[in-house]
Amino acid sequence: AMSCSSLAQMERSTVDSMVTTGLALHEMLTLCARGILAQAEATSARQVILQAAETLRKNYQQELCLADLLAEAHMSKSYFLRLFRRYMGTTPYNYLVNFRITQAKELLVLTDHSVSEIAQEAGFGDASNFSTRFAKATGQSPLQYRKSALKSAEER
Repeated sequence: AMSCSSLAQMERSTVDSMVTTGLALHEMLTLCARGILAQAEATSARQVILQAAETLRKNYQQELCLADLLAEAHMSKSYFLRLFRRYMGTTPYNYLVNFRITQAKELLVLTDHSVSEIAQEAGFGDASNFSTRFAKATGQSPLQYRKSALKSAEER
């Protein structure tokens, strides 16, 4: 009779261990799935931000507002701003201003347009706002920048 009960116990412990193994496996798969989902979410969040940055670069000459970007992004303002800073290292507004300044630098060197024309072309609106922002970013006025850039180009 003793041998029978030990067989039953063995069988029971096998079933138990199968269940335990099954649960462990299920947990592992759940964790994997969660990881994949989190990664997919992160990827799509990153895509959203890269898309927003591209929208800013494409439309830098226009007056852009945050609402336009949020409408495209389908996320809350605070979440969007946090993600933008994480992926782009700055705020959407600073990103836009920096891009405009880069465009303005090119225009200053490659064209003979006036400062107020370049202010318009780079999306800054008026010349004084442009000059202030440009000087803050580069340490030179637009005209100083043009002069020194052209001088160093001649020296090369």
